[in-house]
Amino acid sequence: GHIGKLHLSATRGMIEKRPDDGFAEFYWSPEPFPEWSGNHDYHAWMWSKGVNPEAYFKPYLDQHYGPGPAAEYRQARWAGDRAERFIKMHSDRSWYLGVNIDAPHPPLNPPPDYLRRFNPNDMPDPAFKPIDLEHQKKFERVDQQAKFAVDPWHAATDAGEAHNDELAGPTHEAPPTKFNIWEMRAAYHAEVAQVDDLVGRILDALAETGQLDRTIIVFMSDHGDMMGDHGLLYKGCRFYEGVVHVPLVISVPGSPAQGSV
Repeated sequence: GHIGKLHLSATRGMIEKRPDDGFAEFYWSPEPFPEWSGNHDYHAWMWSKGVNPEAYFKPYLDQHYGPGPAAEYRQARWAGDRAERFIKMHSDRSWYLGVNIDAPHPPLNPPPDYLRRFNPNDMPDPAFKPIDLEHQKKFERVDQQAKFAVDPWHAATDAGEAHNDELAGPTHEAPPTKFNIWEMRAAYHAEVAQVDDLVGRILDALAETGQLDRTIIVFMSDHGDMMGDHGLLYKGCRFYEGVVHVPLVISVPGSPAQGSV
């Protein structure tokens, strides 16, 4: 089975086409926001709880970062519900399950209770030198994911200041012109914390059903985000540490091998 997005085909504003992917159960949700319609299982889950997805997310769609809607109806909660049910239903047989949620992803609008866990003053400074702006200009025509490099120090706003501006929304192509990078990094950490809790729910479900000691677990990410390093905020076709240094954790029951690469 699979929960979330898969990206075996294009999904820009449309339902992902299902080639022969081999999944008997597929709970599709490419991202949380209401621009995707049709067979969107996360939105169906929200409606089943009396929540209108468009109304739920609309106040936050133009916000680059900051507190978002509460955790109760977020995509991570939906994915946890679906994963727990799948694990319990198939405890008597061999199975595979992929879980792929959108977080962390711009706009960075974690639930307020998650955001309060992370103090912007504790966030590390971005790795940036003024020469980075000149370097990034060379790639603007070929890299649609990371245009418009910015100086994270001179773009800084006061703490708590609004984060919307004239650019068209929180996309990779149009980062904000004014932002507080330390607040943005705190929001990123808070979104990662949602993933931590989701993984915890999955591990708990495996333990409760007696499957933890006979399940191979792989945790990984497709890319990171720059968060101000080298003048970039999100992802892009670069090979900086912020983008390519991502987790890959493999747990095999009974395996003596431990360590890191």
